[in-house]
Amino acid sequence: MNTEPTLQQQVPNFLLPTASLDPKAQLLISTIAGQIMNPETRENGLAFISKSIDNPSFAYVLLQVNPQLYTQFLSSEDPMSLSFALFIITKLSKNKLFTALFIQHDPTLLTSLKNLVASQTQNIFKQTVEVLYALITQINDKSFFAEFIPPLITKASLDKEMRLLCSMLLLNIIGNKKNSEIFIENGGLQMEKDVLESCEPQEIKIFLEILIMFHTVDPEKNRDMLITEGFFKTFTFLFEKITDKAQSERLLLFVSQFPTSPLFATNCIESGLFDEILRFLDFVPDNLQGKNLQQTLIIVFRMTQDVVGVQKCSSLKLIIKLDVLLRNIAQMPENIQIMVLGTLTNLLKNQQAVKEMMMYKIYVNIKNTPPAVLKNKAIILWKALMKHFDEVAEILAVVDYTQDDMQKIAEYNSKKAKAAAIVDELIQTEKSYVKQLDICTRVVMKKLENSLQEKKEQIFGNIPQIWGFQFTFAKELEDTLLVKEEEKQEYSVISHVLLKYFTPQMVDLYTKYSNIADDGMALFSSLSKTNKEVECAVRELSALGHHVSSYLILPIQRIPRYVMLIESLIKCMPEYLEESKHLKLCYEKIREIGKEVNDNKRKYESEMAIKKWSGRIDLSQFPNDERTFVFEMDQVLMSEKKDTIVCTMIIFSDIAVIARTVGRKEKWKIKHIMNLDDWKSVGVTDEKLSIFQQHSGVTVELSCSKINELEYLENQLKAATKQYKINKLHKQGAL
Repeated sequence: MNTEPTLQQQVPNFLLPTASLDPKAQLLISTIAGQIMNPETRENGLAFISKSIDNPSFAYVLLQVNPQLYTQFLSSEDPMSLSFALFIITKLSKNKLFTALFIQHDPTLLTSLKNLVASQTQNIFKQTVEVLYALITQINDKSFFAEFIPPLITKASLDKEMRLLCSMLLLNIIGNKKNSEIFIENGGLQMEKDVLESCEPQEIKIFLEILIMFHTVDPEKNRDMLITEGFFKTFTFLFEKITDKAQSERLLLFVSQFPTSPLFATNCIESGLFDEILRFLDFVPDNLQGKNLQQTLIIVFRMTQDVVGVQKCSSLKLIIKLDVLLRNIAQMPENIQIMVLGTLTNLLKNQQAVKEMMMYKIYVNIKNTPPAVLKNKAIILWKALMKHFDEVAEILAVVDYTQDDMQKIAEYNSKKAKAAAIVDELIQTEKSYVKQLDICTRVVMKKLENSLQEKKEQIFGNIPQIWGFQFTFAKELEDTLLVKEEEKQEYSVISHVLLKYFTPQMVDLYTKYSNIADDGMALFSSLSKTNKEVECAVRELSALGHHVSSYLILPIQRIPRYVMLIESLIKCMPEYLEESKHLKLCYEKIREIGKEVNDNKRKYESEMAIKKWSGRIDLSQFPNDERTFVFEMDQVLMSEKKDTIVCTMIIFSDIAVIARTVGRKEKWKIKHIMNLDDWKSVGVTDEKLSIFQQHSGVTVELSCSKINELEYLENQLKAATKQYKINKLHKQGAL
């Protein structure tokens, strides 16, 4: 007996109770629903929606249909149905009316998207993130999105191309206490640290905003956590790296919220951040009433109020900056006058600072300041300074340095202190890295050994071997501090240790791990949700503060950190030192190691992609033993006669293939193959890319859910074709 519902029975399941459609529109929806509910014709129904959603009249009709008509296939095992559903939802999510429709009528949508966000297929991930972003703006309670935080952190850590997309979501998700805790537990702060220290300038803004949002959730607790996690060193690096004035001011404003912490003074000095902040006093005299000056003086003033801070912050650089302000004090509002004179008053508690003020003859400018230009409380501070300097002027020997001499001394001392801070960071982070690898090897891997069995190596790779290598490296680095102390060196000498370990062995170790990292993390993420034993072990480890995903990211993050630290150290080293020359060699070596590891990873991924696609499609008519993989994009719509089908474009080093899945299993059918020198772009018109195949005279029309994706696809084709032609000329000896 046939128990399938009739077409008429199916339609009410998808028309909303509030729907008011004319008979013609109802018939259209009935036809589409009938096609979609029948596996044999489902593709036709979904394809019709895909083609028609840009039509305003059809969009109006679709707004009165339960979205589960097509969203249900986000969980489909059939790749074609999934592709169509995701394409449709991505396009519709740009319209707020449809995102509201999704939220109201599909309670399973977030669950489906959660599974898709872990996808290793880049285009599926991108489209899923776009849909999520549209939903986030409509849902006030961000707790609904908590489960998306771990995969987004992992993706942002590993995939540079996806960083900005991940960051936009994270910025909108972590703004409550529960989500910020999940962010911490899954290595979010370490990801932030590593990204900020290695990202491109255009990425800094949004990742800085994530930190600011995190801080806002619980200012006192999270402020201290950021200090403890070493973010002051990150801020120091950012101040050096940022060239955009607005970004520098934003970071300065953020830092000015930290001085009330009891951890502030010591960490601000030791990280080099205080020295870097002082450069914002250079905006005088042109900007004496500006916010930058106020924020910087707040930091400096509170530093000198601190019992520890006032003893550590003394420097000629600070005195020189204060002297410039003092000479322009008549132009300042009262609050700035108070902070300048208050800072000088606080520094009287530091005998070294007093000597520096006497050496720089700052007391002359204090005496020459007319009381009439000072306002209210500033006069009281000025009188206290006058009294003090009158008392000590005859006692302290004043060295007759010129201001130029003092500037040079200040600059030298500043760079020396900064170099010491960078070397200390290199050594301390190396020790921490080794400790974390040790915990991963002894505790985490041991705990998961029985539940993972043979999959353990697929996930953790050669982390134990990396630990052994880094352990001896860390020990020898730390020994350089003892040598510096024993031999009273002004600058630590570490280049000989770096050169000893920046070797092909490091390349081999990190290449082996890097090659399996993406798949390993994806496998672990899947098992931690589907395997009860693994899930239980992970929960127990997390309760102890051991978050597995954080350990898996560690080796990926280390080499970029070496590059950043050594580059910063070179800037602080006097050119005349031999160590400066040796560090430049270290810098070149570690950059080359990073490049080689990345190149090896790309080569490995190309080999895996060739292997994957060779098993899916028959390329026997296009033999090429030297073929490499370049790029693939799924969710591409191809117009074919009257039909529209969802395909994948695969670009190799010599050919481009358009293929599609057939049936529920991973069966593939080639729709078009073309040599890279046998095509011509007709251009993008009406959101479609037309490709003309010259030898056959066939024109293929392609479209994507977003116009910029279509342009990106065209650019990838052009770049691959250009490289193909260059390689061809090389083989012919023409180049």
